[in-house]
Amino acid sequence: DSVFAFIFTAECSANVWHFGVRAYFCGTGRPFSEFGPDLQWRLGEFVLVCLAIGEIIVTLAIGSVDEGRILFRTLRFARVARIVRLCRLHFFAELISMVNGAIGGLRTLFWSMTLMALPLYVVALIMREGLSSSSPSAPVAPGFDLGWSFQDLGASFFTLFRCTMGAECITRDGKPIFLIVMEQYGGAFGIVYAVTQVLFTFGLFNLVTAFFVENTVAAAKSVNKEQTRQRLLDTQGFRDKMLDLVNVIIAEYQVFEGAPDLEGCDKKSGNDLESIVITPEFFKCLQSDAKFTALLTALDVSVEDQLDLFDTLDVDASGVLDMDELVGGICKLRGEARRGDIVGTALVTRAIQMHLQTFDVQMMTVLSQLESEVRAIGPRIDSAMARPRVASCRSEWVPQDWACGPQED
Repeated sequence: DSVFAFIFTAECSANVWHFGVRAYFCGTGRPFSEFGPDLQWRLGEFVLVCLAIGEIIVTLAIGSVDEGRILFRTLRFARVARIVRLCRLHFFAELISMVNGAIGGLRTLFWSMTLMALPLYVVALIMREGLSSSSPSAPVAPGFDLGWSFQDLGASFFTLFRCTMGAECITRDGKPIFLIVMEQYGGAFGIVYAVTQVLFTFGLFNLVTAFFVENTVAAAKSVNKEQTRQRLLDTQGFRDKMLDLVNVIIAEYQVFEGAPDLEGCDKKSGNDLESIVITPEFFKCLQSDAKFTALLTALDVSVEDQLDLFDTLDVDASGVLDMDELVGGICKLRGEARRGDIVGTALVTRAIQMHLQTFDVQMMTVLSQLESEVRAIGPRIDSAMARPRVASCRSEWVPQDWACGPQED
Protein backbone atom coordinates (compact mmCIF):
# COMPACT_ATOMS: atom_id res chain seq x y z
CA ASP A 1 0.00 0.00 0.00
CA SER A 2 2.83 2.40 0.80
CA VAL A 3 4.54 1.72 -2.54
CA PHE A 4 1.36 2.28 -4.55
CA ALA A 5 0.51 5.36 -2.52
CA PHE A 6 3.96 6.76 -3.28
CA ILE A 7 3.56 6.01 -7.02
CA PHE A 8 0.12 7.63 -7.14
CA THR A 9 1.37 10.68 -5.25
CA ALA A 10 4.36 11.05 -7.58
CA GLU A 11 2.11 10.82 -10.63
CA CYS A 12 -0.33 13.38 -9.22
CA SER A 13 2.52 15.73 -8.31
CA ALA A 14 3.98 15.44 -11.81
CA ASN A 15 0.60 16.29 -13.36
CA VAL A 16 0.20 19.32 -11.07
CA TRP A 17 3.67 20.49 -12.03
CA HIS A 18 2.93 19.97 -15.74
CA PHE A 19 -0.53 21.59 -15.92
CA GLY A 20 -0.18 24.06 -13.07
CA VAL A 21 -2.37 24.21 -9.99
CA ARG A 22 -5.17 26.26 -11.55
CA ALA A 23 -5.34 24.29 -14.81
CA TYR A 24 -5.15 20.96 -12.96
CA PHE A 25 -8.02 21.65 -10.57
CA CYS A 26 -10.14 24.15 -12.53
CA GLY A 27 -9.38 23.49 -16.19
CA THR A 28 -8.23 25.95 -18.81
CA GLY A 29 -10.34 28.79 -20.15
CA ARG A 30 -13.64 27.64 -18.60
CA PRO A 31 -15.55 28.14 -15.35
CA PHE A 32 -15.11 25.69 -12.52
CA SER A 33 -18.64 24.33 -13.05
CA GLU A 34 -17.88 23.18 -16.62
CA PHE A 35 -15.98 19.94 -16.13
CA GLY A 36 -14.34 18.35 -19.14
CA PRO A 37 -13.51 14.63 -19.32
CA ASP A 38 -9.81 15.18 -18.59
CA LEU A 39 -10.62 17.45 -15.66
CA GLN A 40 -12.91 14.82 -14.16
CA TRP A 41 -10.20 12.18 -14.38
CA ARG A 42 -7.64 14.48 -12.75
CA LEU A 43 -9.94 15.34 -9.85
CA GLY A 44 -10.80 11.66 -9.41
CA GLU A 45 -7.12 10.74 -9.30
CA PHE A 46 -6.50 13.44 -6.71
CA VAL A 47 -9.25 12.02 -4.51
CA LEU A 48 -7.78 8.51 -4.83
CA VAL A 49 -4.34 9.81 -3.85
CA CYS A 50 -5.78 11.53 -0.79
CA LEU A 51 -7.57 8.31 0.21
CA ALA A 52 -4.36 6.27 -0.23
CA ILE A 53 -2.38 8.70 1.95
CA GLY A 54 -5.17 8.78 4.55
CA GLU A 55 -5.25 4.98 4.66
CA ILE A 56 -1.49 4.86 5.34
CA ILE A 57 -1.84 7.46 8.12
CA VAL A 58 -4.73 5.58 9.77
CA THR A 59 -2.84 2.28 9.53
CA LEU A 60 0.22 3.76 11.23
CA ALA A 61 -1.92 5.45 13.86
CA ILE A 62 -4.12 2.55 14.98
CA GLY A 63 -1.74 -0.35 14.29
CA SER A 64 -3.33 -3.75 13.77
CA VAL A 65 -6.86 -2.72 14.72
CA ASP A 66 -8.99 -3.27 11.63
CA GLU A 67 -12.24 -1.68 12.75
CA GLY A 68 -11.03 1.81 11.92
CA ARG A 69 -9.93 0.74 8.47
CA ILE A 70 -13.29 -0.61 7.30
CA LEU A 71 -14.14 2.60 5.45
CA PHE A 72 -10.75 2.76 3.75
CA ARG A 73 -10.94 -0.93 2.82
CA THR A 74 -14.29 -0.25 1.20
CA LEU A 75 -13.06 2.82 -0.64
CA ARG A 76 -10.03 0.87 -1.83
CA PHE A 77 -12.23 -0.66 -4.50
CA ALA A 78 -12.38 2.80 -6.08
CA ARG A 79 -8.82 2.21 -7.30
CA VAL A 80 -10.29 -0.07 -9.93
CA ALA A 81 -11.59 3.08 -11.61
CA ARG A 82 -8.02 3.90 -12.63
CA ILE A 83 -8.04 0.84 -14.87
CA VAL A 84 -11.03 2.27 -16.72
CA ARG A 85 -8.71 4.96 -18.08
CA LEU A 86 -7.20 2.32 -20.36
CA CYS A 87 -10.55 2.10 -22.14
CA ARG A 88 -9.97 5.63 -23.47
CA LEU A 89 -7.33 4.26 -25.82
CA HIS A 90 -8.30 3.77 -29.47
CA PHE A 91 -7.52 0.06 -29.14
CA PHE A 92 -10.60 -0.38 -26.91
CA ALA A 93 -12.98 1.62 -29.14
CA GLU A 94 -14.94 -1.47 -30.25
CA LEU A 95 -15.20 -2.71 -26.65
CA ILE A 96 -16.53 0.65 -25.45
CA SER A 97 -19.04 0.69 -28.31
CA MET A 98 -20.34 -2.76 -27.35
CA VAL A 99 -20.57 -1.82 -23.66
CA ASN A 100 -22.48 1.37 -24.51
CA GLY A 101 -24.83 -0.62 -26.72
CA ALA A 102 -25.43 -3.20 -24.00
CA ILE A 103 -26.13 -0.49 -21.42
CA GLY A 104 -28.48 1.28 -23.81
CA GLY A 105 -30.36 -1.98 -24.44
CA LEU A 106 -31.00 -2.76 -20.76
CA ARG A 107 -34.44 -1.17 -20.81
CA THR A 108 -35.36 -3.17 -23.90
CA LEU A 109 -34.08 -6.30 -22.20
CA PHE A 110 -36.23 -5.58 -19.13
CA TRP A 111 -39.40 -5.20 -21.17
CA SER A 112 -38.48 -8.28 -23.18
CA MET A 113 -38.27 -10.31 -19.99
CA THR A 114 -41.63 -8.89 -18.92
CA LEU A 115 -43.18 -9.78 -22.27
CA MET A 116 -41.95 -13.39 -22.03
CA ALA A 117 -42.91 -13.73 -18.37
CA LEU A 118 -46.59 -12.85 -18.91
CA PRO A 119 -47.57 -15.76 -21.21
CA LEU A 120 -45.30 -18.06 -19.22
CA TYR A 121 -47.18 -17.08 -16.06
CA VAL A 122 -50.54 -17.83 -17.71
CA VAL A 123 -49.38 -21.29 -18.86
CA ALA A 124 -47.86 -22.00 -15.44
CA LEU A 125 -51.19 -21.13 -13.81
CA ILE A 126 -53.05 -23.42 -16.24
CA MET A 127 -50.64 -26.26 -15.52
CA ARG A 128 -50.80 -25.80 -11.78
CA GLU A 129 -54.59 -25.67 -11.60
CA GLY A 130 -55.13 -28.38 -14.21
CA LEU A 131 -52.72 -30.91 -12.76
CA SER A 132 -53.79 -30.29 -9.17
CA SER A 133 -57.48 -30.78 -9.98
CA SER A 134 -56.98 -33.87 -12.19
CA SER A 135 -56.24 -37.37 -11.08
CA PRO A 136 -53.72 -39.44 -13.01
CA SER A 137 -55.19 -41.98 -15.41
CA ALA A 138 -52.11 -44.18 -15.13
CA PRO A 139 -49.87 -45.14 -12.25
CA VAL A 140 -47.41 -42.47 -11.31
CA ALA A 141 -44.06 -43.23 -12.90
CA PRO A 142 -41.20 -43.72 -10.50
CA GLY A 143 -38.99 -40.69 -10.29
CA PHE A 144 -41.76 -38.25 -11.27
CA ASP A 145 -42.74 -36.13 -8.32
CA LEU A 146 -45.70 -33.92 -9.23
CA GLY A 147 -45.41 -32.08 -5.97
CA TRP A 148 -41.83 -31.14 -6.83
CA SER A 149 -42.52 -29.85 -10.38
CA PHE A 150 -45.97 -28.27 -10.02
CA GLN A 151 -46.54 -28.08 -6.27
CA ASP A 152 -47.30 -24.36 -6.38
CA LEU A 153 -47.40 -21.51 -8.86
CA GLY A 154 -43.72 -20.64 -8.35
CA ALA A 155 -42.55 -24.21 -8.95
CA SER A 156 -44.83 -24.49 -11.99
CA PHE A 157 -43.46 -21.22 -13.39
CA PHE A 158 -39.87 -22.37 -12.85
CA THR A 159 -40.56 -25.77 -14.44
CA LEU A 160 -42.02 -24.14 -17.55
CA PHE A 161 -39.11 -21.69 -17.62
CA ARG A 162 -36.70 -24.65 -17.64
CA CYS A 163 -38.68 -26.37 -20.40
CA THR A 164 -39.13 -23.40 -22.72
CA MET A 165 -35.93 -21.42 -22.23
CA GLY A 166 -33.45 -23.61 -20.45
CA ALA A 167 -33.94 -26.77 -22.60
CA GLU A 168 -33.93 -28.79 -19.38
CA CYS A 169 -37.42 -30.27 -19.28
CA ILE A 170 -36.52 -33.39 -17.29
CA THR A 171 -37.14 -34.84 -13.85
CA ARG A 172 -34.54 -35.43 -11.19
CA ASP A 173 -33.60 -38.78 -12.67
CA GLY A 174 -33.46 -37.45 -16.24
CA LYS A 175 -36.90 -38.42 -17.57
CA PRO A 176 -38.95 -35.99 -19.75
CA ILE A 177 -41.55 -34.20 -17.64
CA PHE A 178 -44.28 -33.52 -20.19
CA LEU A 179 -44.04 -36.95 -21.76
CA ILE A 180 -44.92 -38.41 -18.36
CA VAL A 181 -47.62 -35.73 -17.88
CA MET A 182 -49.24 -36.73 -21.19
CA GLU A 183 -49.16 -40.41 -20.25
CA GLN A 184 -50.73 -39.82 -16.85
CA TYR A 185 -53.02 -36.79 -17.32
CA GLY A 186 -53.90 -36.83 -21.01
CA GLY A 187 -52.80 -35.18 -24.25
CA ALA A 188 -54.44 -31.81 -23.54
CA PHE A 189 -51.50 -30.76 -21.39
CA GLY A 190 -49.14 -31.85 -24.15
CA ILE A 191 -50.98 -29.62 -26.64
CA VAL A 192 -50.70 -26.67 -24.26
CA TYR A 193 -46.97 -27.30 -23.91
CA ALA A 194 -46.50 -27.67 -27.69
CA VAL A 195 -48.36 -24.40 -28.40
CA THR A 196 -46.26 -22.66 -25.73
CA GLN A 197 -43.04 -23.94 -27.29
CA VAL A 198 -44.06 -22.76 -30.78
CA LEU A 199 -45.14 -19.37 -29.41
CA PHE A 200 -41.85 -18.82 -27.65
CA THR A 201 -39.52 -20.36 -30.25
CA PHE A 202 -40.93 -18.83 -33.44
CA GLY A 203 -42.69 -15.81 -32.01
CA LEU A 204 -41.41 -14.16 -28.88
CA PHE A 205 -37.77 -15.21 -29.18
CA ASN A 206 -37.39 -13.79 -32.69
CA LEU A 207 -39.38 -10.67 -31.81
CA VAL A 208 -37.34 -9.99 -28.68
CA THR A 209 -34.06 -10.67 -30.47
CA ALA A 210 -34.93 -8.29 -33.30
CA PHE A 211 -35.99 -5.49 -30.96
CA PHE A 212 -33.07 -5.99 -28.62
CA VAL A 213 -30.50 -5.96 -31.43
CA GLU A 214 -32.12 -2.91 -33.03
CA ASN A 215 -32.22 -0.93 -29.79
CA THR A 216 -28.71 -1.99 -28.81
CA VAL A 217 -27.29 -0.80 -32.13
CA ALA A 218 -29.34 2.40 -31.90
CA ALA A 219 -28.03 3.04 -28.39
CA ALA A 220 -24.43 2.51 -29.52
CA LYS A 221 -24.96 4.90 -32.44
CA SER A 222 -26.56 7.44 -30.12
CA VAL A 223 -23.54 7.34 -27.81
CA ASN A 224 -21.18 7.72 -30.78
CA LYS A 225 -23.19 10.68 -32.06
CA GLU A 226 -23.06 12.32 -28.64
CA GLN A 227 -19.28 11.84 -28.52
CA THR A 228 -18.99 13.32 -32.01
CA ARG A 229 -21.17 16.25 -30.93
CA GLN A 230 -18.91 16.89 -27.94
CA ARG A 231 -15.86 16.86 -30.22
CA LEU A 232 -17.53 19.29 -32.63
CA LEU A 233 -18.34 21.65 -29.74
CA ASP A 234 -14.79 21.51 -28.40
CA THR A 235 -13.44 24.71 -29.95
CA GLN A 236 -10.18 24.57 -28.02
CA GLY A 237 -9.44 21.06 -29.27
CA PHE A 238 -10.30 22.16 -32.81
CA ARG A 239 -7.89 25.09 -32.60
CA ASP A 240 -5.11 22.86 -31.31
CA LYS A 241 -5.60 20.29 -34.06
CA MET A 242 -5.84 22.97 -36.75
CA LEU A 243 -2.60 24.48 -35.43
CA ASP A 244 -0.92 21.08 -35.72
CA LEU A 245 -2.36 20.66 -39.22
CA VAL A 246 -1.03 24.03 -40.37
CA ASN A 247 2.39 23.20 -38.91
CA VAL A 248 2.42 19.95 -40.90
CA ILE A 249 1.51 21.91 -44.05
CA ILE A 250 4.34 24.37 -43.38
CA ALA A 251 6.83 21.54 -42.84
CA GLU A 252 5.77 19.84 -46.08
CA TYR A 253 5.83 23.19 -47.89
CA GLN A 254 9.46 23.64 -46.88
CA VAL A 255 10.35 20.32 -48.45
CA PHE A 256 8.15 20.78 -51.52
CA GLU A 257 9.23 24.33 -52.35
CA GLY A 258 12.75 24.07 -50.99
CA ALA A 259 12.27 26.94 -48.52
CA PRO A 260 14.14 26.02 -45.34
CA ASP A 261 13.77 29.52 -43.88
CA LEU A 262 10.05 29.06 -43.10
CA GLU A 263 9.19 28.52 -39.45
CA GLY A 264 6.27 27.07 -37.55
CA CYS A 265 2.78 28.49 -37.49
CA ASP A 266 3.25 29.95 -34.02
CA LYS A 267 6.18 32.02 -35.32
CA LYS A 268 4.72 33.06 -38.69
CA SER A 269 2.69 36.16 -39.31
CA GLY A 270 -0.61 36.25 -41.15
CA ASN A 271 1.04 37.60 -44.29
CA ASP A 272 3.47 34.69 -44.34
CA LEU A 273 0.64 32.18 -44.08
CA GLU A 274 -1.23 33.89 -46.90
CA SER A 275 1.83 33.43 -49.10
CA ILE A 276 1.47 29.64 -48.95
CA VAL A 277 -0.35 28.46 -52.07
CA ILE A 278 -1.55 24.86 -52.14
CA THR A 279 -1.49 23.41 -55.63
CA PRO A 280 -2.95 20.02 -56.62
CA GLU A 281 0.56 18.55 -56.75
CA PHE A 282 1.41 19.85 -53.29
CA PHE A 283 -1.94 18.61 -51.95
CA LYS A 284 -1.19 15.10 -53.24
CA CYS A 285 2.09 15.30 -51.38
CA LEU A 286 0.17 16.25 -48.23
CA GLN A 287 -2.23 13.35 -48.64
CA SER A 288 0.71 10.94 -48.69
CA ASP A 289 1.76 12.22 -45.24
CA ALA A 290 0.40 10.02 -42.43
CA LYS A 291 0.32 12.93 -39.96
CA PHE A 292 -1.81 15.03 -42.30
CA THR A 293 -4.39 12.30 -42.87
CA ALA A 294 -4.41 11.39 -39.16
CA LEU A 295 -5.14 15.01 -38.21
CA LEU A 296 -7.94 15.19 -40.79
CA THR A 297 -9.45 12.05 -39.29
CA ALA A 298 -9.09 13.53 -35.80
CA LEU A 299 -10.93 16.61 -37.08
CA ASP A 300 -13.86 14.32 -38.06
CA VAL A 301 -13.22 14.56 -41.80
CA SER A 302 -14.19 11.14 -43.15
CA VAL A 303 -11.85 9.09 -45.30
CA GLU A 304 -14.32 9.30 -48.21
CA ASP A 305 -14.28 13.11 -48.10
CA GLN A 306 -10.48 13.13 -48.02
CA LEU A 307 -10.27 11.53 -51.47
CA ASP A 308 -11.66 14.55 -53.38
CA LEU A 309 -10.88 17.11 -50.70
CA PHE A 310 -8.98 19.50 -52.99
CA ASP A 311 -11.85 19.81 -55.49
CA THR A 312 -14.31 20.22 -52.61
CA LEU A 313 -12.37 23.05 -50.97
CA ASP A 314 -11.57 24.85 -54.25
CA VAL A 315 -14.85 26.75 -54.27
CA ASP A 316 -13.75 29.40 -56.77
CA ALA A 317 -12.32 26.81 -59.20
CA SER A 318 -9.01 28.68 -59.31
CA GLY A 319 -6.91 25.52 -59.24
CA VAL A 320 -5.15 26.51 -56.00
CA LEU A 321 -6.04 26.72 -52.32
CA ASP A 322 -5.12 29.31 -49.74
CA MET A 323 -5.14 28.80 -45.99
CA ASP A 324 -8.50 30.53 -45.54
CA GLU A 325 -10.18 28.14 -47.97
CA LEU A 326 -8.52 25.15 -46.31
CA VAL A 327 -9.48 26.07 -42.74
CA GLY A 328 -12.99 27.22 -43.64
CA GLY A 329 -13.66 24.13 -45.74
CA ILE A 330 -12.48 21.75 -43.03
CA CYS A 331 -14.79 23.51 -40.54
CA LYS A 332 -17.74 22.76 -42.81
CA LEU A 333 -16.69 19.16 -43.51
CA ARG A 334 -16.46 18.08 -39.87
CA GLY A 335 -18.78 15.26 -38.92
CA GLU A 336 -21.43 13.53 -40.99
CA ALA A 337 -23.81 15.21 -43.38
CA ARG A 338 -26.68 16.66 -41.39
CA ARG A 339 -30.21 17.59 -42.30
CA GLY A 340 -29.36 21.23 -41.66
CA ASP A 341 -26.79 21.13 -44.46
CA ILE A 342 -29.39 19.91 -46.96
CA VAL A 343 -32.01 22.38 -45.76
CA GLY A 344 -29.46 25.22 -45.83
CA THR A 345 -28.51 24.36 -49.41
CA ALA A 346 -32.19 24.25 -50.39
CA LEU A 347 -32.83 27.65 -48.77
CA VAL A 348 -29.83 29.23 -50.48
CA THR A 349 -30.99 27.79 -53.82
CA ARG A 350 -34.48 29.15 -53.20
CA ALA A 351 -33.06 32.60 -52.38
CA ILE A 352 -31.01 32.58 -55.59
CA GLN A 353 -34.12 31.55 -57.52
CA MET A 354 -36.12 34.42 -56.01
CA HIS A 355 -33.36 36.90 -56.87
CA LEU A 356 -33.26 35.61 -60.43
CA GLN A 357 -37.03 35.94 -60.71
CA THR A 358 -36.84 39.53 -59.42
CA PHE A 359 -34.00 40.26 -61.84
CA ASP A 360 -36.03 38.75 -64.68
CA VAL A 361 -39.02 40.96 -63.89
CA GLN A 362 -36.82 44.07 -63.67
CA MET A 363 -35.07 43.25 -66.94
CA MET A 364 -38.39 42.65 -68.71
CA THR A 365 -39.61 46.03 -67.43
CA VAL A 366 -36.48 47.76 -68.72
CA LEU A 367 -36.76 46.00 -72.07
CA SER A 368 -40.42 47.07 -72.35
CA GLN A 369 -39.45 50.68 -71.69
CA LEU A 370 -36.71 50.50 -74.29
CA GLU A 371 -39.14 49.01 -76.78
CA SER A 372 -41.63 51.84 -76.13
CA GLU A 373 -38.93 54.47 -76.58
CA VAL A 374 -37.73 52.84 -79.80
CA ARG A 375 -41.27 52.75 -81.14
CA ALA A 376 -41.72 56.44 -80.17
CA ILE A 377 -38.67 57.62 -82.13
CA GLY A 378 -39.34 55.23 -85.01
CA PRO A 379 -41.52 57.70 -87.04
CA ARG A 380 -38.94 60.46 -86.61
CA ILE A 381 -36.24 58.21 -87.98
CA ASP A 382 -38.47 57.21 -90.91
CA SER A 383 -39.27 60.88 -91.75
CA ALA A 384 -35.62 61.80 -91.55
CA MET A 385 -34.70 59.00 -93.88
CA ALA A 386 -37.46 60.03 -96.33
CA ARG A 387 -36.12 63.56 -96.89
CA PRO A 388 -34.30 64.25 -100.26
CA ARG A 389 -30.57 64.33 -100.09
CA VAL A 390 -27.93 66.36 -102.02
CA ALA A 391 -24.39 65.49 -102.85
CA SER A 392 -21.92 66.64 -100.28
CA CYS A 393 -18.51 67.98 -100.96
CA ARG A 394 -17.20 64.48 -100.37
CA SER A 395 -19.63 62.91 -102.84
CA GLU A 396 -21.94 61.72 -100.04
CA TRP A 397 -25.68 62.17 -100.03
CA VAL A 398 -27.02 64.23 -97.16
CA PRO A 399 -30.37 65.95 -96.54
CA GLN A 400 -30.88 69.32 -98.21
CA ASP A 401 -31.02 71.32 -95.03
CA TRP A 402 -27.64 70.03 -93.86
CA ALA A 403 -24.90 72.62 -94.27
CA CYS A 404 -21.96 71.81 -96.52
CA GLY A 405 -18.62 73.43 -96.10
CA PRO A 406 -16.57 74.99 -98.92
CA GLN A 407 -15.28 72.49 -101.42
CA GLU A 408 -11.63 71.96 -101.89
CA ASP A 409 -9.94 71.71 -105.21
